[in-house]
Amino acid sequence: MTPDARPTEASTHGVSQGLPPAVRIFILESNELVRSSLHESLEHDGFDVVGSSATAEDMVSRIAALNVDVALLSAGADSSHGAHVCHGVRSADPSVKCIILETFEDAGARREAELAGASGFVLKRLRGMGLVPTILSVLENGA
Repeated sequence: MTPDARPTEASTHGVSQGLPPAVRIFILESNELVRSSLHESLEHDGFDVVGSSATAEDMVSRIAALNVDVALLSAGADSSHGAHVCHGVRSADPSVKCIILETFEDAGARREAELAGASGFVLKRLRGMGLVPTILSVLENGA
């Protein structure tokens, strides 16, 4: 095996934790620092981050071509934005599971997002402790 062909810790880390192989994730987050941090953290946990974007329009235009399993959608300050984006993502590719990254809990916005096809929710401040289990639960339960 050549040095370039060896699996890296990042590419094998998730497999040892029982992650499904090659879970493909797309990140929508307007804040570049948060987006980069999410990307790095998810890759470290064994996920395949196939794309990220600061805008919903860009994400929706790219999502179908990337064969995404899970879309992480930052709701931003306007929680209803998550429902709108989820609807666009699910229209482009109905097989994509949407997880909304919320700034704050909002039962009305959650209900709206669920009706648009969202499969899960994570508070941004709890992201480090709840994101991976939420992704795995959504994939396992097909919600």
